[in-house]
Amino acid sequence: MSKLKLHAIILAGGSGTRLWPLSREEYPKQFSNIIGTDSLLQSTYKRLLHHFGQENISVVVGDNHKFEVNRHLKEININKSENIITEPLGRNTAPAILYGTLKILSNVDDALIFVFPADHVIENAKAFENAIRGADLLAHEGFIVTFGIKPQYPETGYGYIEGGDPIEEGGFRIKRFVEKPDKEKATEYMNSGNYFWNGGIFAFKASTILDEFREHVPEIVELLKSDNIIDETIYSKLPNISFDYAVMEKTDRGAVLPVSFKWSDVGSWKSVFDFLPKENNNNVLKGDVVTKNSKNCLIQGDRRLIVANGLSDIAVVDTDDAVLISHIDHSSNVKSIVNELKENGRQESLSHHIVNKPWGYYLNLNTDDGYKVKKIVVNPGCKLSLQKHEHRSEHWIVSKGTANVINGDDTVIVKEKGAVFIPRQNVHRVENIGDTPLHIIEVQFGDILEEGDIVRLEDDYGRLSN
Repeated sequence: MSKLKLHAIILAGGSGTRLWPLSREEYPKQFSNIIGTDSLLQSTYKRLLHHFGQENISVVVGDNHKFEVNRHLKEININKSENIITEPLGRNTAPAILYGTLKILSNVDDALIFVFPADHVIENAKAFENAIRGADLLAHEGFIVTFGIKPQYPETGYGYIEGGDPIEEGGFRIKRFVEKPDKEKATEYMNSGNYFWNGGIFAFKASTILDEFREHVPEIVELLKSDNIIDETIYSKLPNISFDYAVMEKTDRGAVLPVSFKWSDVGSWKSVFDFLPKENNNNVLKGDVVTKNSKNCLIQGDRRLIVANGLSDIAVVDTDDAVLISHIDHSSNVKSIVNELKENGRQESLSHHIVNKPWGYYLNLNTDDGYKVKKIVVNPGCKLSLQKHEHRSEHWIVSKGTANVINGDDTVIVKEKGAVFIPRQNVHRVENIGDTPLHIIEVQFGDILEEGDIVRLEDDYGRLSN
C-alpha cells in the first residue's frame, strides 16, 4: 500500500470562556498569548510546520473569526488564506472535522489526516515527533487514532479513555470513554496504567473517517455533500455534536496511542498555573506584579501595577475592563460565572474594550449620557463597512494617518489633525489610503448608541448586505 500524504486540520473554533476575563466569546483563548509570546494558534501552527508544511495545513474556523485567523498567520509569515476553511456557524467538532476532511478530499483521492485543537500547548518536540510517526502507522492500518495523555495527577476536569487490547506502536484498542471522574476515581485511573486523558487529537485516513461518518451519522454527510451550497441554512440543520460522541464512542476502529509529551488544554486558570514555570514562592507572575508573603498564586496583570500581599492559592487576572479573583482550585467555575454575566446582559462576557475587526480594531474610551467616545485604528489599505445610523451622528478626528471618507454624496480626504462630521442618516465609510495605521477618535452623539443602530449596505469585506 502506498503511503498517503499527511495533512493537518487545526480546529480554531470555540468560545474559551473558562479563561475569562482574558478570553471572551468574541476573542477566544486561541488568539491570546497565554503561554509564551505567540498566540496559542500561532504556536500550534508552528509546531505542525515541520511535519506537514504550509500547503497541507488547514484551519477550520467560524466565519466571524476568519479575519483574526488570517491576521495571526500573517504575523508568523504564513499567507495561506485559501487554507482557512470557514464554517457559517458553530456546530461542534464532528461537523467541523468532516467539513475539513471533505475540503481536503476535493483536491486528493485520499489523505492521512491529523486533527489538532488550536488552543492546546505541547512541549517536547522529540516525543511529539514520535507520536506523529506512531499515529501515522496505525492510521494507515485503518485505525482512527486518538492521542492518550498519560495522567500526571488525578485530574477531575478531563475525560478519560480506557485502553483495551494492545496493538502495534504501543497503542491499545479503545475500550471505552469515561466522563470527568471524581477525585477517587481519577486516582484509580491514574494508578491503573491503562487510562489516559482524552487529548482531543486524532489521526485517520480520510476514506476511513468518511465511511464511519456514513455509518454512524449519515445525516451530517448528506448535508455536507459537495453538490450542496454550504451556507448558514445548511449548517443550521447539522446536529451540534462532538466527534467523540458522533464517531469515536461508536466505532470499532478506535485506537488510543499513549504519548509522553507535556500537554495541557489550558482549560482553566489552574491548568495554566500547573503548566507554567514558577518563581521561588511557587507563584506564576505575568505583567507588572509585586508580591509579598504570597505563594502558590497565579497573578496576571494588564497595564497597571498589581500588588499581592499575604495571598495563597489565588488566581488574579486583570484586563482593561474586568478583574478575576478566584481560589486557584475553583477557577474552573469561571464558565458558569460568565454564563451569568451573559444572562444579565453584561458586555464583558462577550468582548474586551478592544474589539478586533477585519480592518483593524476599535477601543471604547468613554460612554455617558448621550455620547460615546471610541478610538478606531484602521490598517493600511483597509476600510470599514459602508453604513448609516438611524439615531446618532458622529464626529471623526484624525489623529494619525490619512483617511478617505465617504460622507453622503461627498468623498473627502482627511489628513492628520483634520476632522469630519457625519450627520444622522448619512451613508458613510472610512478607508485608510496611507502606508501606516490610521488613528481616528470618534465621538458619537444620539439617543441610541448601541451597535444595533447600524444599517450596513456593505459589510467589512465589501460584500453587499442582505
